Amino acid sequence: MKLNFAKAVLTTVVASTLYLGNYSVDESSYINEDNDYTLSEIVKKLGNFGVNSASANVEVIVVTGERIPAPKFVPRIRSFAAGGVSFGENDESTAREEEAQREVACQRFEENNQPVGCFRAPNPLDLLPNGCSAPRAEDLTGVARALFEQIEPVVDFTNDFFESQCNDHDRCYTSLGASKIDCDVGFRVNLNRRCVGAAQAGISRTACEGAAGLYVGAVIALGGEAFTTAQANSACSAYIIERNKRRC
Repeated sequence: MKLNFAKAVLTTVVASTLYLGNYSVDESSYINEDNDYTLSEIVKKLGNFGVNSASANVEVIVVTGERIPAPKFVPRIRSFAAGGVSFGENDESTAREEEAQREVACQRFEENNQPVGCFRAPNPLDLLPNGCSAPRAEDLTGVARALFEQIEPVVDFTNDFFESQCNDHDRCYTSLGASKIDCDVGFRVNLNRRCVGAAQAGISRTACEGAAGLYVGAVIALGGEAFTTAQANSACSAYIIERNKRRC
């Protein structure tokens, strides 16, 4: 058996011996040659330096106990992207994985992320359309007030006649992200369409459209707070419904 590292071994031994002062550099130079050595040759050369034998203590460590069992499931790598962790393929681990994913999803429902002023669920009735609220004389001025006084009976009549259109307008106000202007313009269009059949209801189309103008004018001028409240209630309701749905 050839040992190519014999030169390094012998050099190390010789260097150690020289350090102890047993030999001079000249006496050791003859072994610093670039040769391969057999194990017996190495032992012989070491013997020349008075190194006749070597011994080592080998410590045997005995390990007792039970072997760690193999895992009962294989992690699903594809789950890491969705839930941040993976718990495997069995029923128990699937439930734990779903719980982890739920916790990740619930982070956006923390208290500091809730809509402004959303401390409790709004009254569901506040989100339902409630028909028309006929304009009142005290809320009107100028031309609008004069028109109201001329067609007041018609306005009272159209409070029920326009109910469907008023409900659509309420729903528009409570639609998250809606534009108040778009809701009000759509309200006017729907009221005018309704007035096409006013004669069949016993009122003139002109009077009907006049009343429609009063309704639209009222929501444009006075509906700002109602729109803001409706949007806030809708945002809070959607937040709480989704939070409860996810059991957050």
